[in-house]
Amino acid sequence: QPPEPVRVRLIAFNDFHGHLLPGELTIAVPHPTDPARTLSVRSGGAAFLAARIAELRREQPTSIVISTGDLVGASPLESALFRDEPTIEVMNKIGVDVNAVGNHEFDRGVSELRRLVAGGCASTPLGEAVTCAHPTGRYEGARFPFLAANVVDREGRTLFAPYLVTTVGGVRLGFIGVVTRVTPGIVIPRAIAGWRFLDEAATLNRYAAKLHAQGVRAIVALVHEGGQTDGGINDCIDPRGEIFDIVRKLDKAIGVVLSAHTHRAYNCTIAGRIVIQGASFGRLVSVVDLQLDRAGGDIVHSSASNLPVPNDRNEDPEVLAAFAPLQPS
Repeated sequence: QPPEPVRVRLIAFNDFHGHLLPGELTIAVPHPTDPARTLSVRSGGAAFLAARIAELRREQPTSIVISTGDLVGASPLESALFRDEPTIEVMNKIGVDVNAVGNHEFDRGVSELRRLVAGGCASTPLGEAVTCAHPTGRYEGARFPFLAANVVDREGRTLFAPYLVTTVGGVRLGFIGVVTRVTPGIVIPRAIAGWRFLDEAATLNRYAAKLHAQGVRAIVALVHEGGQTDGGINDCIDPRGEIFDIVRKLDKAIGVVLSAHTHRAYNCTIAGRIVIQGASFGRLVSVVDLQLDRAGGDIVHSSASNLPVPNDRNEDPEVLAAFAPLQPS
């Protein structure tokens, strides 16, 4: 009998934007017993996101928690007033394993982004925003790496690590992170002075070849770029937009693409690989279950789904019956 494959679950979310509190945001979710109908479910909030992730981890302990960019930036008051430090601290508690930078991580400049990752109190003022408001008077930074394979300085050095390789059940699994190459056109120029944003597909392919040469056969792309489709949160009708153009240029070594940026929800298979995005603000979690060949290390099976993160703001009896609020611990 061939050996059982290694099973690993990717738990991903995107474009969180510091939405720590459960607000009035909704997501249209198919009715569980009548898929032709949708229910407007109030979803999101860090405590409920944490509960959903914990639930998914209990189902599959071998899990990797991923953010595909814009974890911070354009944030509501509860995060922005404290320079987005609370969001990073909450993500440490949730147990995020890796974040690919998004364009909004650059809103306050590269130096501030580096500090947010590395820790330490800010030395330069930022309006009325406060730094190191934690009861300890310290800010410890992120306990997880940020990836930025296509953000390079004039000498070609990457801003953060281009990729992460982890080992699950004796099989190596690689993650390459890139941000939309149009970032220079959507952030303040001085925030990224001296930095170049390279083509996403070319960068992904270059690092995929490097990982493949190192014996890594299972590779996941974390791409802060997106598109749009028609249909529901797990549909892929008429896929269009930048991410789908990127995916069609990718080397076959890249088996899964976790996308972001456009705040849309879709669950596609393009060029033989899963391409998924989970809306925004922690309203959805994208779950990708992989089976890895124990001998060769390749992805031999994959499945994906977008799941809502219902919070305690729902009042409609039909919604409550179909989507009970998650219970934060």
